[in-house]
Amino acid sequence: MLYLSSSTLLYWVFVLALIALIQRILARLHDVSRAQKLGCLPPPSIPHRFWDPLDLASLRKVFRAAKAQKLPDHFVQREDEMSKLYGFRTTTLRTTDIGTRNLFTSDPKNIQALLATQFHDFELGSNRNNNFAPLLGKGPTWFHAGINC
Repeated sequence: MLYLSSSTLLYWVFVLALIALIQRILARLHDVSRAQKLGCLPPPSIPHRFWDPLDLASLRKVFRAAKAQKLPDHFVQREDEMSKLYGFRTTTLRTTDIGTRNLFTSDPKNIQALLATQFHDFELGSNRNNNFAPLLGKGPTWFHAGINC
């Protein structure tokens, strides 16, 4: 049986956390560079309450809307609320749910870029790919469609 002292275990937890942090920083730098190259502006961000840094309240609303089969209506309402908050029509929004950055868009030009003109410039990400793999398989079509801008 392998025995690790608490200091060795703590060391490896720290190393793994540091590696994960470095990977996130590098991915973010890559995204920013790519966005600048494509001429993307940063989308408005959905604010979180200070007492809910993981935005669990928002996630609960999404689950309730999905259960009531009203998810599209929920996203339209969210888009309307953000438009009022920012003072202009927002059709692309950024949110962070449980530490994962997500983008939502209803902008026809963004959707066209995703599905037609810049299809190979975007990716769905590992969460979506892993969730849909049982249904859609692991073909290249599903691994190279999505939002990264």
